[in-house]
Amino acid sequence: MTVKKDNERQAIPIDPIDPAVENALGSPSGFYSQLARIKKMTPTQRKKAERDRQRNRITIDLSKDIEDILDMFSESESVPKSQLTVFLILLGLQSLEEKGSGSISWAKQPSRGLRYLYELPLPDLPPKLAVKLEDFRRRKK
Repeated sequence: MTVKKDNERQAIPIDPIDPAVENALGSPSGFYSQLARIKKMTPTQRKKAERDRQRNRITIDLSKDIEDILDMFSESESVPKSQLTVFLILLGLQSLEEKGSGSISWAKQPSRGLRYLYELPLPDLPPKLAVKLEDFRRRKK
């Protein structure tokens, strides 16, 4: 901060912040370093960073079998795995709505964990899909 005195700018002395207060408030250096990094970016990099910030991403735990099945189908159909996943989820939701109830209460079972009241037992892979998956895994290695 500066003060104008006799047509000359002079710095105002700032008392050092108590370490406990600084720790509670957090260091402003993170904010300023982020601003400095943004200033160094080209306009294209700024647009890409903004697009990445606006993307909606989630993390889902999938079994190895399901992940390999998604890989297999995305490779065979030449589509991105993320788009295939969304497509299959939407097909499942559409099928659920067409059944009328829009609910999965028929599949829920009481959970033994404390976080959720219910859990969903997952069905086994269809035999034909299991065979295709094994062929895919052999070719992949």
